[in-house]
Amino acid sequence: MSFWEKLPATDKPEYFVFADQRNLLGIPHFGDVVSNIAFFLVGAYALFFLLKKQKNFYTVCGILIAVSSALIAIGSTYFHWEPNSQTLFWDRLPMSVAFSTVMAMIIGDRSQEKFGWWTLLTLVPLGILTVIGWNQGWLTLRPYILLQYGSILAVFIIALASKKKGEIPTRSIFASLGLYVTAKIFESNDLTFFELTGLIISGHTIKHLLAAIAIYKILDYMNWRRAEKELV
Repeated sequence: MSFWEKLPATDKPEYFVFADQRNLLGIPHFGDVVSNIAFFLVGAYALFFLLKKQKNFYTVCGILIAVSSALIAIGSTYFHWEPNSQTLFWDRLPMSVAFSTVMAMIIGDRSQEKFGWWTLLTLVPLGILTVIGWNQGWLTLRPYILLQYGSILAVFIIALASKKKGEIPTRSIFASLGLYVTAKIFESNDLTFFELTGLIISGHTIKHLLAAIAIYKILDYMNWRRAEKELV
């Protein structure tokens, strides 16, 4: 069996069963739903400064990531409110844009911006197609999985192996990657962490919070606070 065939072609039924089944304040799956506000806050905060900065390769990528973060908040809230394959589409769609944009931004930063632009213009539409194709049935889940984990691996290798020091600090890249990998570990142990915390916060809820911080770290190089002072 090839590596490609080992990748799951569809989501398992248990994927849609989350540990946090609480209904609080009329909100189902309470922790998984309300934790999405972290994505929205990061996206909105970044956009506030990025839209006022001079537009170039970095700010365009930053704006795409920030918009994706805000849309992830909306899509993920919709999905966790009523988990099923149709609502999951709206969660994965902005995620595909975020993964594609981060990889393009790192490629442009560590090589040449023109390669970054070409990667951005190629990967973002392809990423969107992996989700649309999966949703409509003419693609399996494998291309989307490859995009997600392949982009993480690619960013790690590029940041580690590149001799060029770009504008994005390597520490920010590794911090973001480390946070996201940790988030996936919490996600994989959803019920375990829910029980360890006395049914207060689940692994998937923690995953949302760490992933939002990971997005913040990858945009941190923009020096939003300094930009804020310059605008005063």
